[in-house]
Amino acid sequence: MRTLLYFRIKDLVMAQEVRASLGDISGASKISGPWFAQNGDQPVEGLPLVEKAHTSYREEFAVSGLLIGSVVGAVIVYQFGTPADSATNFLAYVGSSAFGAMIFWWLGGLLGGGIARLSLSQKRSGVAPNEILMIAGCDSASKEVTKQVVHDLGGLSIDEHKDLMPNFRWA
Repeated sequence: MRTLLYFRIKDLVMAQEVRASLGDISGASKISGPWFAQNGDQPVEGLPLVEKAHTSYREEFAVSGLLIGSVVGAVIVYQFGTPADSATNFLAYVGSSAFGAMIFWWLGGLLGGGIARLSLSQKRSGVAPNEILMIAGCDSASKEVTKQVVHDLGGLSIDEHKDLMPNFRWA
């Protein structure tokens, strides 16, 4: 499960050191980002900017789309299908549920990718003018290593957010 980690970094030099250190970690392919922003959505020179797609509700909407699409597919077969025998009826339900799930998973990902997390703008506004907000996405295995590297270099952890369904939240 992906986790978004939010950190407060003191200055540009420290941000570059953190970025280089996270790139040197074995298993860094499991760490996405880090992305940087200043107060007021100002870009940080020479560092990747936080984009809406990085911290969107894409995964939540895609999982919801899977569930909704499979139900819609089954309802369509129930409403408009003509049962020939039990085997073909079963295949029709399974096929339409899978097809509906794929379509709604894709649509859910598109819709969720356009919605930014409200908490991100609150965290940006809470950062002092001379500080930098850093966001890193990682899996559960590399979460503690990422936190340790940033803390060793002087960064301060603000928040962490698990990015899939059981921990679904709006802010």
